Amino acid sequence: MPTLTASAQARIAAHCHQAVERLVQATYARLQDRSPVGTGPNAGLLRANWRCGVNQLDPTVTLHTTPEPLSIPPWQLGDRIILSNSLRYARGLEYGHSSQAPTGVVGVTAAELLSGTLTGTR
Repeated sequence: MPTLTASAQARIAAHCHQAVERLVQATYARLQDRSPVGTGPNAGLLRANWRCGVNQLDPTVTLHTTPEPLSIPPWQLGDRIILSNSLRYARGLEYGHSSQAPTGVVGVTAAELLSGTLTGTR
């Protein structure tokens, strides 16, 4: 098998990096879209608290109800990029405690991701 030049290796790494970033962006958007939004002063709190960490959860919680754009911390190929939501009630919503999202948010999105049907990933 021929050895790749440093230039070719760099191009492949850059292509992989871009593909992963697109996948993370699409997954983040889908998690937000699927997050139920209640009524009252905390409407949108779940949607606004999706976070991205590298090799660890980002436990940050905000009281703002408008989601921020995704910020992916610096990462390298081989790292784990973790999307999470640290609100106390997020787990309950994932397991059926919402009439707006009775099948949850994360599990449905993960199934889409694994099946290759997650919009924006191709």
